[in-house]
Amino acid sequence: MGLRLRLALTFLGLLLLFGINLAVYFVSDQRQTATVESLSRAISSQRILASVGENLRSIQRQIALISQLEIKEITAIREEELAQFDLQLVDLTKTIEAYLILSDRSYEKTPVLLRHTFGKLSQSWKIFYRNFGVNHEKAMLELVTRSEPLAQQIMRDILPQLEREEMTRVKEAGGYFYSTPQWADRITLLIFASSSIGAMAIAYVLARHITRHLDTLKQGMIRIEQGDLDHQISITSRDEFKTLADTFNRMAQRLLSAHNQLSEVNKELEAFSYSVSHDLQTPLRNIDGFSRALSVSHADRMDDEGKHYLTRINANIDEMSELIDALLNLSHLTRSTLHIDNVDLSALAKTISEDIKKSQQDRKIDLFIAEGIIARGDRSLLTIVLENLLNNAFKYTAMHPEAKIEFGMIKQDHKAIYFVRDDGAGFDMKNAGQLFVPFQRMHPKDAFKGNGIGLATVRRIIQRHGGRVWAESAVEKGTTVFFTLP
Repeated sequence: MGLRLRLALTFLGLLLLFGINLAVYFVSDQRQTATVESLSRAISSQRILASVGENLRSIQRQIALISQLEIKEITAIREEELAQFDLQLVDLTKTIEAYLILSDRSYEKTPVLLRHTFGKLSQSWKIFYRNFGVNHEKAMLELVTRSEPLAQQIMRDILPQLEREEMTRVKEAGGYFYSTPQWADRITLLIFASSSIGAMAIAYVLARHITRHLDTLKQGMIRIEQGDLDHQISITSRDEFKTLADTFNRMAQRLLSAHNQLSEVNKELEAFSYSVSHDLQTPLRNIDGFSRALSVSHADRMDDEGKHYLTRINANIDEMSELIDALLNLSHLTRSTLHIDNVDLSALAKTISEDIKKSQQDRKIDLFIAEGIIARGDRSLLTIVLENLLNNAFKYTAMHPEAKIEFGMIKQDHKAIYFVRDDGAGFDMKNAGQLFVPFQRMHPKDAFKGNGIGLATVRRIIQRHGGRVWAESAVEKGTTVFFTLP
């Protein structure tokens, strides 16, 4: 499974948990709203039942007062009183219906019994009212046999039962009102804890996966940087890290192939250079021998022009010999084994400078050698580097009556940069690209002696150490040659 897919699935999982949490919130909110409405209806139903009880008791007291009148005081109830009584009964009937609708209990046994019993009681009371004062016996018989029992049934049985049921509904609604938020909070807390633990677990697993593979890639790169081009980075997971490792391995293989090809070409070039240089020495010695024999045995037969030609031949032979020796030394540098150790560059520079200065005692030279400069490298090869650079510094300041030569070190990005600086002839920086190329000169040959191999040798040695070398210069303002070592 790819890393992107894992991250996508993790995001979807967290999104799902968030959706569930949101759904729980909405359900809880709706349930709490419904609970509030149910509680409100239950409380209102209790109030309506209390009102029904009060109205029933009021009518009962009214009828009881009427029924206690003496016979001589009894008169027929007037029509307007009958209409007012009927209106009371209608209002009470509406109140009972409102209770049934509000409590949503129109089809339950006890509320239906209340409606049915009150309907009978209402009819019985009407009969009593219409016959009171007209047919006293019928009115009292209706009151005693029907009205009173029905009223007692409602007041003693039905209404108390309904009140108890409504009280139960209020308690249940109140319980729901308080339990619903707690239930929702617990689920929300559970989801939050689960999502947090899940997110941390996933983050830990992914971080460990990424860190482990990054460490594997880092170690592989270090191995390859150290020259182990055969090293293969092994990552078995089927994700982007494996793709990266496979790509890096293919790149390392191509680099190894190119390195091997380049090594073969360099070996061939080195062998060719060594062979040519070595093979040139024999005919050159023959030429030198014959020319010297000619100048000795036939000197009396040659005029001054002939002797001049022989002198020029011998000078060119010496120069050619120096070039061949330089080429052989350069070839040897690429084949020799490096012996890396701590090298005191300050001590080397001081020794080399003092030896050169002894051969030029007539010159005024200010020499500055920084103390305590230690580097890691091959002592013999670094000696050749400093010999070439310091010899150049002495050579290219020869035209100045006073010279200043310095060896030191600077720090840049926590890396040591070594330098040899002079205030001599300098050169134009537009030609800097040819400075370290063999046999390339920045000045005319007759102005400064040399074979053109010195700086090429310096570059070869520094590159073998894994460093780099460059120069900064200005005409008649001097040159600074910088180099680094790993």
